Amino acid sequence: MIHDIGLCEQICNILNIRSINENSLNDFKQGLSFELWEDIFAEKELNIIFNSFLNTFLSNFYSNFPLIRETKNNMIIAKDTRWVTPCIKHLCFLRGDFCLLTKNYLISKL
Repeated sequence: MIHDIGLCEQICNILNIRSINENSLNDFKQGLSFELWEDIFAEKELNIIFNSFLNTFLSNFYSNFPLIRETKNNMIIAKDTRWVTPCIKHLCFLRGDFCLLTKNYLISKL
């Protein structure tokens, strides 16, 4: 018996998009130019330098490029599954049975 493993997948109806335009790019560059980088690079420990830089960079990034959530109705993406042959589908089905058998075997040994 061969099971259909789903050739078409429904994606969530929410898209996360960043608003990036010329003004937000200029604001981002200006925000980075006004940061006090001496405080970050005065540290000797490399991990602390990296984390401080990352926190500064990401705070500017998130403030200048806000996340916009858009909803799309009935968005269905068909996956290219030509490589999934009937043999592969059958082996996936057998793998599930094998996992159940080994699980039951291990439980019985305890």
